[in-house]
Amino acid sequence: MSKYRFTASVHDSGREMGGLYLMLDETVHTTMGIEKNSRVLLHLGDKAYHRALQLSRNGYNLIVLNRKMAKDHGIRVGAELEIVLEEDQSEFGMGFPEEFAEVLEQDPEGKDLFHRLSPGLQRGFLYYISSAKGVQTRVNRSLHVMTRLRELKAEGKIK
Repeated sequence: MSKYRFTASVHDSGREMGGLYLMLDETVHTTMGIEKNSRVLLHLGDKAYHRALQLSRNGYNLIVLNRKMAKDHGIRVGAELEIVLEEDQSEFGMGFPEEFAEVLEQDPEGKDLFHRLSPGLQRGFLYYISSAKGVQTRVNRSLHVMTRLRELKAEGKIK
């Protein structure tokens, strides 16, 4: 898998719920040979982050950073960063918690319901589970997600 180096400028979204984002040239997705609005791995230091490469209405590409990433890497508004990107080849556009994989293996109906969700909802649930620091909390969240999937099905929100 090819890695590509780019220069990105750091901007503040100016929104209360928003945060920092990296602004890149409008040709990034073309250079990488990927579709507009694709999932990428953003390499900062020795860590890789699953992120969305979004094409803005203004024609440039952007990658949203969360507060923890900015803090961990000392990223400040106005900085110019040398970054490395590669296409995200993972099935869900992010890591998959082992605890949830085990729960899905033991619950075929829950597994089917999870796979019927949109990719964004799948990532949301995966993020919720994987953001827990402890193993037991990830197990508990995995079981909670299974319950929630059945509720969504009962509500007619999963076909």
